[in-house]
Amino acid sequence: MEKLYIENKSFHQIKNDLINGKYKSKQIFNFVNANSIYLFKKNRRFRESIVRKENINFPDGFTVSLFLSTTNFVKVNRNKGPNFTFDFLNDKDLNKNKKHLFVGLDSNSLSKLKKKFPGLNSKNIFYYEIPMIKEKKYNDFELVNKINLIKPDYIWVGIGNPKQEILSNDIIEKIQKGVIFNVGAAFDYIKDKKMKAPKIYENLGIEWLYRTFTDFRHTFPKVIRSFVGQFYLPYIVRLKK
Repeated sequence: MEKLYIENKSFHQIKNDLINGKYKSKQIFNFVNANSIYLFKKNRRFRESIVRKENINFPDGFTVSLFLSTTNFVKVNRNKGPNFTFDFLNDKDLNKNKKHLFVGLDSNSLSKLKKKFPGLNSKNIFYYEIPMIKEKKYNDFELVNKINLIKPDYIWVGIGNPKQEILSNDIIEKIQKGVIFNVGAAFDYIKDKKMKAPKIYENLGIEWLYRTFTDFRHTFPKVIRSFVGQFYLPYIVRLKK
């Protein structure tokens, strides 16, 4: 079975690597949880997308982090997509003179973004309101043209997995530059569609329980897939040395 390699870096380490230019001008960051592992096993296009050389994968889910920590006898840091997004957009060093394109936001949610992160330069923030899509192949011509016109340093994609990972890999070879962050639910928090779980839930690794209570219809199917995905961890996930 094909393996999924996960990097162990703290937010501070990732920040330093970005500032010091240690990543390529075209790169994709993914944040992997047990639901991602389920999709890796069951969805061919998702699997092919996330293992391509442009992808860097970080552990988002508690069980992914715990599995890698116990099997490698080292603390493996969690990098939750929403937390990474908020920490990043609040960091002046990372955002100085940088352009951002948010794929999945609209004009109303862009206004909320500016209020939540007042340190961002509003002249350097752009959005692309992508239509809701299924996993089938679609025309990304308009999005690619917008990226190549704006030339953003950072491209944030928040349309949920597996769509966001497939989209990012569809466009990576067609764009001139841009580090892509697939951050999923982070956009729901920016739009105020959902509330983040209290910190105690995150620390215990049971944010899924809070989300199940507050958004059962949307969350419960993911919880089931995540439960199944945990059993695939030993066969799929490896720590990148």
